[in-house]
Amino acid sequence: MAKTTKQLLSQKIVSFAPFALPVLGGVLGVVYVNLTPKEFNNPVLWIGIGAIAGWLVSRIVVNLIGRVR
Repeated sequence: MAKTTKQLLSQKIVSFAPFALPVLGGVLGVVYVNLTPKEFNNPVLWIGIGAIAGWLVSRIVVNLIGRVR
C-alpha cells in the first residue's frame, strides 16, 4: 500500500510541476523587478527569464522522478 501512495504522489508532482514552476518563476521575476526599482529593469524580460527558468527546473524534476520510478 505504501508503494501505491508513493506512486500517486509522484504522479501528482509530475502533473503539477510543468504548470506551477513556470508560473512561480514568472512571479519571482516580478518580485525581482519590484525589489530593484532604481535600476532600469524590463519586466517582460525578467518575467520571461523566470518562466523559462521555471520550465527548465520542472523538466529536471520530471526527469528525476521518471528515473526514480
